[in-house]
Amino acid sequence: MTLRKCLIIDDEQNIRLTLAGVLEDEKFVVETASDGISGLEKVRTFRPDVVMLDIWMDGDDGITVLEKIKKIDSEIEVLMMSGHGSVETAVKAIKLGAFDFLEKPLHFDKVLVLLEHVFAFRKLRDENRSLREALHDEEPLIGNSAPLRRLCNLISVTAPSNGWALIQGENGTGKELVARALHKGSPRSANRFVAVNCAAIPDELIESELFGHEKGSFTGAFERKIGRFEQADGGTLFLDEVGDMGLKMQSKVLRVLQESVIQRVGGDTPIELDIRVIAATNKDLMKSIEKGEFREDLFYRLNVIPIRVPPLRERADAVDTCFAAVFWLARPRAKVMSAEDAARLVLSSLRTRLMRSRMSMVPGRFSRAMSRARRSLAAVMKSMRAAMSGRWNQAATTATESLKWLAMSLVVQVESK
Repeated sequence: MTLRKCLIIDDEQNIRLTLAGVLEDEKFVVETASDGISGLEKVRTFRPDVVMLDIWMDGDDGITVLEKIKKIDSEIEVLMMSGHGSVETAVKAIKLGAFDFLEKPLHFDKVLVLLEHVFAFRKLRDENRSLREALHDEEPLIGNSAPLRRLCNLISVTAPSNGWALIQGENGTGKELVARALHKGSPRSANRFVAVNCAAIPDELIESELFGHEKGSFTGAFERKIGRFEQADGGTLFLDEVGDMGLKMQSKVLRVLQESVIQRVGGDTPIELDIRVIAATNKDLMKSIEKGEFREDLFYRLNVIPIRVPPLRERADAVDTCFAAVFWLARPRAKVMSAEDAARLVLSSLRTRLMRSRMSMVPGRFSRAMSRARRSLAAVMKSMRAAMSGRWNQAATTATESLKWLAMSLVVQVESK
């Protein structure tokens, strides 16, 4: 599990020692400082999750130290402590970003409850950020073809388990959508889904990216970094394009998967993890194993639940559905030609074009194409309404032919990318 790190800054030694002992008994990693200057230095080196800060100290007071902590890292939570603080002081501290205010003498039960609230808040904030980042990627698996129905059934059966999965399929078939669907249907859905594109990370950086590093562990490591494995603790880690990972890194990932323990680069503290791993690749890993490019033991470790995602050419109904939706937008305007007739006219040509191609349409480009088609259709209908003065038969026919041409050009554009 992820370490919970707390820094205590107080000029009273008895409070520092007693509070540190209580927190260490509760499995916190604790550092202490006796004044603001040494406390700020430990904020930079120790990188705590939460700081317990006395208000009245020699040198810089707690309010000044609080402002400096927030400038170093605004996401560090600060609990202010004082035996003779006023309401005005407490309000000022909260306005400057303090999480809460504790009165001395400290009641340790209350301290522990408040710390649990701090870490619950941090978890909620991280989940919210993760969800916001992933929101634009949340797209459904569209279609009703037999291959897609089988895939959806497999997802519904395997998602509730903690079994690791290996998703194989061509580029652009929606492997990450399948991984997100597995996460969404699992007991881990309330926790983070962390995606890593193994092919996009240079070999010299991938260990740091996956496992994190400590400050000063190598040139350019100016601060501690939490790796993707640790970020996914309690949730799901998605290793995209795992077939492009080098053999040296494969060995390290295999060991982590076997032991569920990582160690940051430059660190010496083992960190236990609870994660579900889902991997994806567009390569034939059995052939890669035969060539010595992929470890066989890692393959079987990942391939607990094998999933194949069919390419779009095997489920052309997905394309039909998208283009039909575009024509439904036109129905209130094209009062004579039904949306069904217009869709049928265009989609018959589009289906033929797709079947003849070897295209694997990239979902992101397909979405942009659909957006362009919607805008084009709206413009066509608007101009037709103004030009034809209500002659909707001709207007609808013209619009349909215009969008048919647009659809064909979009397919050509996507294929050429």
